Amino acid sequence: MAQFNYIYADSIMLVYKNMYIVLFLIMVFMFSNNPARASIMTQEMASIKRSAGKPTASTG
Repeated sequence: MAQFNYIYADSIMLVYKNMYIVLFLIMVFMFSNNPARASIMTQEMASIKRSAGKPTASTG
């Protein structure tokens, strides 16, 4: 059972890391289309990284 918990935690961390990669790719894609929207995305990314340590209702 403990081994399953470790695998579950690793999968959650993998999902969060991939989510940051996906958000970064979206930010780059927005920047290639609309620089003004990209600046808003960078601000959202900064706020997401600031609140990453705290569990919020909007997470997930």
